[in-house]
Amino acid sequence: MDPKGRVIARGRARSRPAQQAPQQQQQAAAPSQPISRPNVPGERGDASSLLKPLSQMTVRDEGSEQQVGRGNIRGRRRINIENVLKTRPSTVDNKKGTSGKSIQLTSNYFPLITKTDWCLYHYRVDYAPDEDQTNVRKMLLRPHKDKIGEYIFDGTMMFTSNRLKPDVVDFFSVRDTDKQNIKITVKLVGDLMMGDGHYLQVYNILMRQCLKNLKLQLIGRDHYDAAAKSSYDDLKLEVWPGYKTSIRQHDPSILMCAEITHKIVRKENAYELYTKHINYDPSKYKDTFTNEILGSVILTCYNNKTYRIDDIDFNNSPRSTFTRNGEQVSYITYMKEKYNLRVQYPNQPMLVHKAKEREIRAGMSELIYLIPEFCQLTGLSEEMRNDFRFTRALADKTRVGAKERVKRLLNLNKRFLEEPKVVEDLRKWNMTLSSKLVQFNGRVLPSENILLGGADNKVSSGDNVDWTNSLRSNPMRLVMALRKWIIIFPARHSQGINQFISQLVKVGQGMDFPISQP
Repeated sequence: MDPKGRVIARGRARSRPAQQAPQQQQQAAAPSQPISRPNVPGERGDASSLLKPLSQMTVRDEGSEQQVGRGNIRGRRRINIENVLKTRPSTVDNKKGTSGKSIQLTSNYFPLITKTDWCLYHYRVDYAPDEDQTNVRKMLLRPHKDKIGEYIFDGTMMFTSNRLKPDVVDFFSVRDTDKQNIKITVKLVGDLMMGDGHYLQVYNILMRQCLKNLKLQLIGRDHYDAAAKSSYDDLKLEVWPGYKTSIRQHDPSILMCAEITHKIVRKENAYELYTKHINYDPSKYKDTFTNEILGSVILTCYNNKTYRIDDIDFNNSPRSTFTRNGEQVSYITYMKEKYNLRVQYPNQPMLVHKAKEREIRAGMSELIYLIPEFCQLTGLSEEMRNDFRFTRALADKTRVGAKERVKRLLNLNKRFLEEPKVVEDLRKWNMTLSSKLVQFNGRVLPSENILLGGADNKVSSGDNVDWTNSLRSNPMRLVMALRKWIIIFPARHSQGINQFISQLVKVGQGMDFPISQP
């Protein structure tokens, strides 16, 4: 309790009971796809565990306080926050400085001019048998729009301004791929009023829907423009430009943050890389292949999800089986039935992704098995990193200057305002996005002097705030010899480690900084 006798809630860390040791399971579904609980890759779980901390929160309702459980925070009640971070002393009117030259700056935020302020109803949507692909989930729910009304759906949560009766409603749809009858259960979670924490989630789901209507492709959590990709055929690589968006409350306004991002997608899959290592050195291909692919991120071709590779299982192959709905099913059969994909190389090893703790809590299997021929490689290989001309050309593509960044963001905004489907979606939910980025005044501070070693040896930081060349060719102001040190590195980087050490020693000599061998 606080000095006024009010109850203050404190969160509790939840963990497994000591008696229950986690069991290591072999996941069904080569590509991390949910099949049957609990040992299926990528399976969706019950999100109720995410809501449990709310059961101990204290809420204020018209002057009174009461403890509420999951699903009870409704209407205009708010979570009581006693401690608010204060970044300005009470004696200070503002935090603006006075030095430097005033300049107008442009941010990467678009204001929401108008926004939905209706009471919305929050529903959870479950499928039986389970369906892990979000686009298929949306397609199965779409035929029932006349009964539900206008809604926003992200694959699990649905928001609508119409309350369904009763609170739990079952619909039935037929899945096109296998003509199986799917039961869709729509269950009321609660209602949302303007100001509730989940209300911003509605805006973000709607914005992702708008990005999809611009024909941008969802890869991982971000959207990329395949039509604007740059190809490097000699290196079998593509660079896809894309966008990250996030709508949040920035007192006193709600703003959409938009950032420029890029995805490097290689024109070869993990199986092609595997055969390359076999052909190069048949006696050591397992070690060399493992060293190169371990820790890399792949993109699955059937659901556009990204996974980090944590291990290679040479003892299993697509012919191996797992338990699905009580029956033993091979990965070959699963891929054919689930995604209509035929495995061409049945003897290839399996890639293994270890799910994060939060993914396991959400119902995903601890180990997710992936078939190499369906895994597109991303990122740069060692060969690409060593190609100076390529890395320079890549930098020109991915390092976007301020003016070009503003230009691209305004172009994205123009597409929002001109695409009929996007305009219609925003109109339905009473949302209007400003055509201008947020601007504000800033200050350019005078250049600082960087003090180096030697008598009165100093250089200006310059307009670009870059003194790298001066630092590399002048002694440091205070130097101590580095005699005893160690270097820890991943095994896959062992080939270039000696070159790195020699370069480090060489640079230290120019700075009068003696570095011994590790």
